[in-house]
Amino acid sequence: MEDAEKDTRSGGEASAKPARNLYFWIHRILGQYVEFVMDIIIVGLLAVVLAIVGKTIFQLGQSLMQETRVFYVVSEMMFLFIMVEVIRILLIYLEYHRVDADTMVDVAIVSVLRELIMQDILAVEPVKLAALSLVLVVLGALRASLSLWQPWRPGQPGRG
Repeated sequence: MEDAEKDTRSGGEASAKPARNLYFWIHRILGQYVEFVMDIIIVGLLAVVLAIVGKTIFQLGQSLMQETRVFYVVSEMMFLFIMVEVIRILLIYLEYHRVDADTMVDVAIVSVLRELIMQDILAVEPVKLAALSLVLVVLGALRASLSLWQPWRPGQPGRG
């Protein structure tokens, strides 16, 4: 009776093994195609962001030739910094297939500060100013925690 049970178990394992191998083979092939498609999408996004950066630099140069507001120039320069960091995030993703959380938090902090500058801090409602301040405190705490502990950083060997 024990021999019959062993035969059924071994027969069951033998039939399950080809199905498992087929699953992993399909998973590996599909994973490669999905990564390839994602890389193409990221390259397209890089081209779009670079075009936006070029257009912004051109418009900033034109506005400097005319009478312009300081708020506009500072805001556009901060926008360019944001776009440069977005390009850096995309390049890190292309190289490592991971996203650097530090860079994403930095982009969020600069974006919030840019919004404050564009709206003229003195004209912002106190409740909105308190909410944006709280967002900045949370983002700063997140940035500090990421600096202290992050399992992977660009340029370091990682899993995957």
